[in-house]
Amino acid sequence: MQGIFLETAPERFTLEEAAQRCRALGAELASPGQLYAAWNAGLDACNPGWLADGSVRYPIVTPRERCGGALPGVKTIFLFRNQTGFPDAQSRYDAYCFRGKEGHPQMLPSRDQWEAREASGRDACPRWVCWVQQSRGVLQGRVCVGIPECSLSRAALSGRSRG
Repeated sequence: MQGIFLETAPERFTLEEAAQRCRALGAELASPGQLYAAWNAGLDACNPGWLADGSVRYPIVTPRERCGGALPGVKTIFLFRNQTGFPDAQSRYDAYCFRGKEGHPQMLPSRDQWEAREASGRDACPRWVCWVQQSRGVLQGRVCVGIPECSLSRAALSGRSRG
């Protein structure tokens, strides 16, 4: 699979840790352009994450008060109140990773540890599938991948979610 996905961990990542985590998954930190393209295709995540240029952004399709206010868009976390500067590289955020056509993850979620969830909910064909790992109700990790042109049917998706 190719596309952009959100990678998270309980402690989050510094910029360098985020880049290392994406590489460990056979990907790289996404560019702002890749995040904008994913947002335009329907990616909605209230999770600020590192990008390749050192910025921290998150895509919002459905506006909500706690996720950047009343307008949709790709939101940016700035260092200063006048909306300039990137966050310190030692700050901790999630990571937006990108895997191209040739990229292959080194680690895939096992069916007994992860729950597959459809993330689009609006179309007959899901655009994103997310695997969420929880332990005692606490989010341990999440991986989302884009599904190009309905290559995975709802029947296949529902079969995966049952494990």
